[in-house]
Amino acid sequence: MGTQLMPSMPQVLVLCIYNNLLKEQLQLKNMSATLHCMARLKDYKLVFGNYKGLASEVWHGSVATIEHSPGDEVWAVVWRMNMESIDE
Repeated sequence: MGTQLMPSMPQVLVLCIYNNLLKEQLQLKNMSATLHCMARLKDYKLVFGNYKGLASEVWHGSVATIEHSPGDEVWAVVWRMNMESIDE
């Protein structure tokens, strides 16, 4: 049942930046994902690193996040998913 969006199931909207923008990539993790809309976040910018600006000590890479930045903007994708399959 978790492979298709089921209107009778509780659903959640998930905002994705940088990672999980491609439907095929996201559906490898959650088959119920369907595109809801595109979103523009005014006065934010995309940054990499943790809250201290450092790479992850676990996998030695940077995490993508956003931070307030007047005049900048970040584009994102909003996906609709079944709550039941959110952990897939």
